[in-house]
Amino acid sequence: MADRFVQSFASISNPEERLSALHKLVQTIGFSERQTACTLIHSKNDIVPQLPLELVLEVFSYLDVYDAWTLQLVNREWRRTVSSEQFLRATLARWESHDPSDSARSRDDVAGGSLRDKIRHMRAIRHGKPFTVTTYDNTGTGWGGPFQQLFYRGIDLKGDKIAYISRQSGESDTVVVRNLVTGAASMLHGEAREKIKSIVLTSNVVAFVTFEGALYVTKLSDHLLLQKTTRIQLPSSNVQAIAGHDNTLALVLRRGGRGSVFKACVLVYDAETRRLQDYNIDKQPEGKDKMVNAVGIIVDSGRETINIFMLASEPAPLSTGADPAGDDLILTHLRMSLTGVVLSRQGRAWHHNIAREYLKLGVRFGMPPPQLSGCKDEYRIQIAQLPAGVNRSHQPVRLTLDLAFNVKTGSWTVRDQVRRCCRVSEVNRSVSEEDTYDKVLQAEWKGVTMSPGLARHSDLVHSVAMMNDSFLVSMSVESTEQVSGMTSIEVFCFDENVKMYAAQDLGLWPWLDDSRRL
Repeated sequence: MADRFVQSFASISNPEERLSALHKLVQTIGFSERQTACTLIHSKNDIVPQLPLELVLEVFSYLDVYDAWTLQLVNREWRRTVSSEQFLRATLARWESHDPSDSARSRDDVAGGSLRDKIRHMRAIRHGKPFTVTTYDNTGTGWGGPFQQLFYRGIDLKGDKIAYISRQSGESDTVVVRNLVTGAASMLHGEAREKIKSIVLTSNVVAFVTFEGALYVTKLSDHLLLQKTTRIQLPSSNVQAIAGHDNTLALVLRRGGRGSVFKACVLVYDAETRRLQDYNIDKQPEGKDKMVNAVGIIVDSGRETINIFMLASEPAPLSTGADPAGDDLILTHLRMSLTGVVLSRQGRAWHHNIAREYLKLGVRFGMPPPQLSGCKDEYRIQIAQLPAGVNRSHQPVRLTLDLAFNVKTGSWTVRDQVRRCCRVSEVNRSVSEEDTYDKVLQAEWKGVTMSPGLARHSDLVHSVAMMNDSFLVSMSVESTEQVSGMTSIEVFCFDENVKMYAAQDLGLWPWLDDSRRL
């Protein structure tokens, strides 16, 4: 019967008669039959389920990584395709860090983990819901909160280790290197009570520079046993930025120059060969000659490249009203090899309005150290706007620009809005018993927010220092009548398979029911 019906319809050659027959047929069939017909027609018209999965993956590679979950809501066919294990594993491979050493888990665990564990890990970061937390109190005094973190690197994170400056009153500065899993700690310090300016931690070395212009490099061995420290006297004490990867360290030093003149050099140090190389980068940022406000570095020893970002600003002309129109920002990216060969150079300018509360205070722009975004080969470059010339300990820091930089291609894109999965404010909103969300919105960049569990009007400045595939490390500076600027460090773990030393379970995961949903 069904075959005869199909043959009868196929025998109708006139297009108008075929449409008329379909119209009459729809009027006679029931509800369930219409639903079946709609599903069949939609499946026939939908090209996605008909394409090879490899081609669908290629198309999705141009979309945001989270679209693999969002677009599951289109229909059942899309969900069947997009939620397949092969598709989700490929998507998670895009999301995971470019370097397995940025995870507290071993390379084998990162590569061979179950799909369920990978999605739970991704969900934890996306929703800002860590599994555990541990706190290190009384780590020192003297840090000026997020403002000093914008220009100096006082804490660093790599894999399962952190390094931070402990600055006790009346004592010399100390660099503490701590294993977050075992709890083991080692301490380093300079000569003759030198004050430490910035530190950097890689998989193989820990290094720090002092205000006297000395670079100290110590190689790490298994179980956090530190080897002999090497001291190098730098040609200038004006260190603008420092970064490292594996055995390679890169520093940008300023050499004289007044006003808008920026004379600087790049020092590249190999901790394996103990060889120090010096390359000049005296060229100005793209566009007009402007004062360089901040410098950031990304070192990629695997690709043998160094990416340098120079931020410059210039007040724009006054608007027709009484308030200034804003500032013109210029970010210049210089990509060079480890041997000093300039591979590319690009610049881009933005006009940004000054926050109204800063109009009378004056404004300054800063750029915290670039951080991994969580997506493969991608870093976040953030530019913050902060008041200048006054006591700024309780003034909010505004996120001015949020950029995604691809370390493989050397290209960057501007994000229209901050990704919620990367906002530490979401972590604090999940963990805190107090409603600090309004306060958090005043500090809408990953470097500054309120501390979890503290009252809204607490005399505290909180700055998030670093984040990798497993941990988010935050530092808070609290002032009391007895102690000024006492620092404590909180470490949030987003991987339930990583067991931190002395960690507390936060109990934020009783609602998980579907490992394939995000």
